[in-house]
Amino acid sequence: MRILNFSVPPDYDGVRLKGFLHGFCGLSVRQFARLKRLPGGVLRNGRPVIATDLLRAGDSVRVAFPDDEKFQAPVPLPFSAIYEDEDVLVAEKPAGMPMYPAPGHDRDSLANAAACHWLRSGRQFSFRPVYRLDKDTTGLVVLAKHPFAAYRLSGRVEKLYLAVCEGRLPGGGRIDGPIGLMPGHTVQRAVVPGGAAAATL
Repeated sequence: MRILNFSVPPDYDGVRLKGFLHGFCGLSVRQFARLKRLPGGVLRNGRPVIATDLLRAGDSVRVAFPDDEKFQAPVPLPFSAIYEDEDVLVAEKPAGMPMYPAPGHDRDSLANAAACHWLRSGRQFSFRPVYRLDKDTTGLVVLAKHPFAAYRLSGRVEKLYLAVCEGRLPGGGRIDGPIGLMPGHTVQRAVVPGGAAAATL
């Protein structure tokens, strides 16, 4: 269980609990809806609280995320943890390793390797990559250990890709276009209106 404690600052004095959790703490509406149904999920000064209760400056708000229940199969694979704390793990994904198990790659994914890494340390977490890398791409992947970390990091991590090229590459320039799902596809990406900002230099 991951427990987070927040102190209500003066500018949130008199604000309702749900407004404080969303505006100050960054908790999503969905996460709060789930936590308020759990015994001890959200407490104010050690006591149960409801969404419409008014907070006072200096109040302590405790949010407790329950342990995960769904896990990938742990497989002893090469795994390099670059950084890890109570909320995130940054792992180096090698080229040729898929992010998730898939047909033909049932037990050789980063999800399997991460599950084994955590199991060796006596913990278990769901596999929550903040973003994905293609199978043939190597690089760092940020894994969130609980829903709050995943929500807070989603869309806030900047990535820089480097390509190794061979041969003569005349010319240069910049491609700046929004990338999103290619129409009619569930995985393949393309430059499409309304996509996420992306630039290739």
